[in-house]
Amino acid sequence: MEKLKKVWTVIQDYVIASALVMVGLFFVLQLWNSNLATYPLQYGMGDDMTAAMTIKTMQENGWIYKNSLLGAPNPEGTNSFDATTGEILLNVIQKVIVTLTNNWVLTLNLFYLLGYFLCAYTALFVLKKLGISKMTSIVGAVLYSFLPYHFFRGLGHLYLSEYFMVPVMVYYAIRLMNQETIWKKSNGKIVTWNNIGHTVAFICMSLTGVYYAYFVCFFLCVSILYKLLNRVNWKKCRQEIAGILIICVSLISSVLPSVLYWHEYGSNPSAIERSPVGAELYSMKIAQLVLPISGHRIEKIAELRGAFDQYPLSNENTTVSLGLVMTIGFLVLLVSICILHRVKSEDLIQKLVVLNFAALLIGTIGSFSSIIGYLFSMIRCYNRICVFIAMFSIITVCILLDKIGDKLSKYEIGNMIGVIGILLVLMIGIWDQTSTAFVPNYEKIQTEFENDRAFVQQIEQINPNGMIFQMPYVVYPEQGQVNNMIDYSHLRGYLHSSSLKWSYCAVKGRETDEWQKQIANLPMEEQISELEEYGFTGVYIDAFAYTTEELEHLQNELNKQLGDADIVSSDGRLIFYSIN
Repeated sequence: MEKLKKVWTVIQDYVIASALVMVGLFFVLQLWNSNLATYPLQYGMGDDMTAAMTIKTMQENGWIYKNSLLGAPNPEGTNSFDATTGEILLNVIQKVIVTLTNNWVLTLNLFYLLGYFLCAYTALFVLKKLGISKMTSIVGAVLYSFLPYHFFRGLGHLYLSEYFMVPVMVYYAIRLMNQETIWKKSNGKIVTWNNIGHTVAFICMSLTGVYYAYFVCFFLCVSILYKLLNRVNWKKCRQEIAGILIICVSLISSVLPSVLYWHEYGSNPSAIERSPVGAELYSMKIAQLVLPISGHRIEKIAELRGAFDQYPLSNENTTVSLGLVMTIGFLVLLVSICILHRVKSEDLIQKLVVLNFAALLIGTIGSFSSIIGYLFSMIRCYNRICVFIAMFSIITVCILLDKIGDKLSKYEIGNMIGVIGILLVLMIGIWDQTSTAFVPNYEKIQTEFENDRAFVQQIEQINPNGMIFQMPYVVYPEQGQVNNMIDYSHLRGYLHSSSLKWSYCAVKGRETDEWQKQIANLPMEEQISELEEYGFTGVYIDAFAYTTEELEHLQNELNKQLGDADIVSSDGRLIFYSIN
């Protein structure tokens, strides 16, 4: 019985946080309208299609790298070696879920929702470690999990939504700035459970996304500079160097399959192209951090933010809003720069002020990121550092709340007022950080999903095990929008089929992509002849990619060669011609 009490003491805070996250998600996303096992929470909006494709690839092919049903006519299909992103830990979690469920839709939804719980758990762990009281830690952790960025990224930037290792790395940065020794010998031994645990934490950080790993290395460099400016012996900086090395080695190891592929088949820099200008375009503005979220619940505020978002250089950086509660913490850290000389060196606030200021120096438009971008253009979206700024801010808010709580506790009803105040902070915070715009359009998603599924199933009935050429020809990855066809829309066919092989996803710059490009430029009669010779049994058209005149001309050409269309989707968007 005593052991059970001890276990409950350890996990009860996480149980409460889980309940709050669950209730919050239920109402914010109106999950009572969802069918998580049948329909995705987002569909056909761009990058969400690649997330779905990755999970379905694991379900059918075992892992993420190869897919035999895409990239026709290549008999080996397509692969992701040229576009690897190194989020292996996240892929492992997806693999576990899809293995248990054998359902890519349910896996996609569960993986996304799981991110909210994981973010709350790690934030709660860190806040408690930093000495924040139990109740304040729970509230802070839930608010951090419900960061607007989390909802804005959603399934579209699914891996960016999984920022659950960020609080842990912030904790390590603070400890190192405090001159603590993370890796140390015990009884003359280097290999200890303590050292293994810290190493695993850094490895996990590196395998949840190259952007977050990159920012962690930046903050470790900030810690080194902080120590040197405070005249700390340079040997004390070896801990940070060790952390950076672990992250770099882990990242390199995660992309080793790609390195081996490039060694055998040659590199393909055209697959993922980045311009140095991107670091300027995709950094953030301080105003974007402190202004209310786009689509705020108060109409006048939403209009104000909407007008601001029309300013130049507004793009994905519009997702970085902190919300009212964390903005207070952020502003406190900014103001504290002016009195930093009065803050004790061992004070946690001093470390947060330095880290927050450093984040602004690299994350804002016109900052050092613009210079770094010309030296290293593959990292360009510096606005994504906002999840670190949010963590600095929520820690600051929690410190302030605890100080207020301590003062209130001196009064008879102070504790009651403190509890009510903390709960109000939670409710106001979630209300302010979320929007009705975050609710998926369930009816539209289900209608569109069923429409596409019915269309593809009809193709499989009349053309089982066929090979389909998709029009128009678009490159993969990162084609961009073509008229009304959003990028990656050609994945609709694959997501709903089980035996058909599709031309889309031949990686640009490789042989199959070059062949497809040549075919697409031939006169229609020659196109059909070539497709038939290579074994294609049908042509799939996404009408959204064409103007009315272009679509009419294309269909007239196909009608001459193949007769009338065999299948047209119920919404008229997708069209299929059999190649006899």
